[in-house]
Amino acid sequence: MVSAKLIPGTVRDYGTFSSQGLRDEMEDDIYVSYNENLEILYCGVFDGHGGAQASNWLALELHQWLTPMIAGKPKAELYGTFSQCFKEGDARLMAHLGKLGHEVLSNAGSTATVVVVQQNHVVVANVGDSQAFLLRKGQAISLSTPHRVYGSGPEVQSESKRVMSTGAWIHDGRVCNILAVSRAFGDWEFKGEGLQRLLQGGVEKEYWSQDFADAQKFSSDPVIVTPDVALSDLTPEDDLMVVATDGLWDVVSPLEVLRLAQSRFKAGKTAAEVAEFLVSAALKRHTTDNVACVVIDFKGMEGRGASKNSSAGGSWLGGLFGKK
Repeated sequence: MVSAKLIPGTVRDYGTFSSQGLRDEMEDDIYVSYNENLEILYCGVFDGHGGAQASNWLALELHQWLTPMIAGKPKAELYGTFSQCFKEGDARLMAHLGKLGHEVLSNAGSTATVVVVQQNHVVVANVGDSQAFLLRKGQAISLSTPHRVYGSGPEVQSESKRVMSTGAWIHDGRVCNILAVSRAFGDWEFKGEGLQRLLQGGVEKEYWSQDFADAQKFSSDPVIVTPDVALSDLTPEDDLMVVATDGLWDVVSPLEVLRLAQSRFKAGKTAAEVAEFLVSAALKRHTTDNVACVVIDFKGMEGRGASKNSSAGGSWLGGLFGKK
């Protein structure tokens, strides 16, 4: 659990919590920091697959060059800057995974949902299906785009069309029978020179025949690291924000998550306590996945009239970067 003191500007508190849940391995990771010099709050939520190597590396490294690159950028330039940062990050990650061995390079990948709050606006850039929602005027506002090829809706249709236009195929809601997300960091076998290894590996594992592999022609990468980027000016009507891996969103609806968080804040809880409550709610709903959650409070106790006496254990702000 991590909770933070009040920081200048629009953010009153933020906190994190995560749980391995029923999985054999913890592949989710989180990194949150406030840069006092740049006055930027950075939050990154990462859901790894094929091991935790990609998500762990992204949590440790991505912010180190992303935060300075976006500092002071005009809003109009942020879209291109995030895309550039993600592309550079993917190249650095691939180099790191390659040093860990070919099996790790072939299998490891991760979603990424990055939230940056600076001055009076919030920017969200994401690849994969970890999502960010803002509670505004009692409504759940989505600031991320889930990159999946199963289910329904315009996002799924758009991603499915893009994936198939590359020469790839979708089977049982997965890219090339295998991958559940259509945009991600890592996943070398779904990009560039790794595609031929993907086809041959599928033959070796008896996913498909050699004739099928020989007939496939990729025109471009089916899995990409180009993020969707959303920018929103913060208003007095903005209450809180929750960023989490799909272990939460798959079992609790966005509006219910936000209203649960709001009710806990009104009871005087810290952002870290709220994050822990939301993760516990997902576990009680029998999520089968890891869960990682970041909660950002834009109102504070005074802004929503919370009870000062209802939170045990000292100041409602908690300790800066307290232990998990």
